Amino acid sequence: MGIRVRKHLGYGILDLKPDDPRWDIEAPWDREGRLSDFLAWMGEPEAGERILDMAAYEGWGLGRERGQMFTETTEFFLLKEALKDRIEKERGASVSKSFHHDDEFGKGGVVLFQCPQHADWSRHDNIIDYYEEPPEGRVTLLEGRTGIWPYDGTMKRCREPSPEVAAKLSEATPRMQAFAYKSMRELDGAEISILGGGEYNQLTGFWAKTLPAYLKDPEVIDHMKRDWRPRVPVGVLALMEYMGCFPNPTSPDSMLNSLRPMVYVYWC
Repeated sequence: MGIRVRKHLGYGILDLKPDDPRWDIEAPWDREGRLSDFLAWMGEPEAGERILDMAAYEGWGLGRERGQMFTETTEFFLLKEALKDRIEKERGASVSKSFHHDDEFGKGGVVLFQCPQHADWSRHDNIIDYYEEPPEGRVTLLEGRTGIWPYDGTMKRCREPSPEVAAKLSEATPRMQAFAYKSMRELDGAEISILGGGEYNQLTGFWAKTLPAYLKDPEVIDHMKRDWRPRVPVGVLALMEYMGCFPNPTSPDSMLNSLRPMVYVYWC
């Protein structure tokens, strides 16, 4: 059997280690489970509640944080409808196609999650890729991106700043507020915890290299780049919850808070 190149777009990490506290690899889950089984599981009230709790933490469907009753957010509804469409087109499609961790053929330490409804986030045996990709494979972090379309556009703070950085943020808050979307101004003391992607990139000076960053202190810039991340789509949240291998998903050092958008290529 020949070796074929595989290319995947998704949210992943590069540094999974043996006995990594972010992932309980011994937890039971069905890697070969069908998407139809996954969709049926999502329809169970207990599973739906857990997914929506994670979605609320991530900033999808913020109404639940205000004590609203169980309701399906728009993103949750669209996920289920898109899964129905993929299941109809791909009879027997499996959940494992949306999760990539290959110790034998892939790159060590890489784990990648994809939205189960997006088959076009993967391709293999593509003639162009044979000429573009090195035989050893690669991982490309999508730095400066605020997520993968259509889930891009918003950055979330996943770790608290140090007291020193918090004091500096307090002084810069009026300038930060001027760039934050009015509907997303969630202030925690002196800091903004959610920013639109354009505002975030202006604050860090990423998009406009010829313009000075609005926050010039190196410690503040480091905090903005290290402790902020793109929001993870509901499809990935549901997949992680279905796998059940990720303890304490909302802790600062969880697998969820480690995920970054990337392209993963390997030969198998």
